[in-house]
Amino acid sequence: LPSDNITRSSFVPNPGNLMTSCDYSALESRLGADIYNEPEMLREFLEGSGDIHSLCAKMVFRDELADVDVKDIAKVRPDLRKKVKPIEFSQQFGGGAKAVADALGCSKQEAEEFVNAYADGFKGISNFKKIGSEFVRNHGYVVICAKTGHKLYWEDWQKWRDIEDLPEYIYKTEYTADERREHKLAAARWDRMALNGPTQGSGACIIKEASCMLFDWIMENNLFEKVNLCALVHDEIVCDYPKELQEFPQILEKLMQQAAAKYCKSLPIPAEAAVGDHWIH
Repeated sequence: LPSDNITRSSFVPNPGNLMTSCDYSALESRLGADIYNEPEMLREFLEGSGDIHSLCAKMVFRDELADVDVKDIAKVRPDLRKKVKPIEFSQQFGGGAKAVADALGCSKQEAEEFVNAYADGFKGISNFKKIGSEFVRNHGYVVICAKTGHKLYWEDWQKWRDIEDLPEYIYKTEYTADERREHKLAAARWDRMALNGPTQGSGACIIKEASCMLFDWIMENNLFEKVNLCALVHDEIVCDYPKELQEFPQILEKLMQQAAAKYCKSLPIPAEAAVGDHWIH
């Protein structure tokens, strides 16, 4: 279904109720800054404008934005802020220069310069990526939430485990070109999982924790079948509630922020509720 207003307006609360949609602000970016211990992102969230797209543009297009503050980039150079997004998303999800070149329609050499600039600007991410790659190749799983211990297992890791440490000449002698290609694709896929799995996994744990806290609050306040949990959508909780319970959206915001604080220690993750007579995102 499209995520436009016409489609969303078909989702309505029970008679006499209002509907609230409460979602986190930049959940995965904030979690990434915390999990990767990325100093530039942490500083931007805690002391700056919180505009990570502009920060990425500042890191990648150093010459063009040398004299422009991060907070002004969206106004002064929106073109570069937009251009950096494919680079940013590619690197956060473990993509390489080819993915950047395909997204921007530029040469591979230019894409490599962008990738290197991103890695140089965000050393916390680069270091986490390296350590994560080594860990998953040696152990066969990714810890997707350090607090809960949730793991994501590389299902056929044992098939490739012994290949990782082979000298190149043995690797090329004992394995066919198709086998080597299959191995490299599998390893690259799990390198990406090692980088973005912890942010996505921790984000999933947070939204589940928040929904459990909400259920406990509903039961403690004798509001079962009055306040209704309608949907969990990525980083968003959708509820309907009686109109007379005017403070409910603020309560939901508080519960979600308390849940996030259990997992993200370096910075807060705000939650913001929208209220209406239908599902407003």
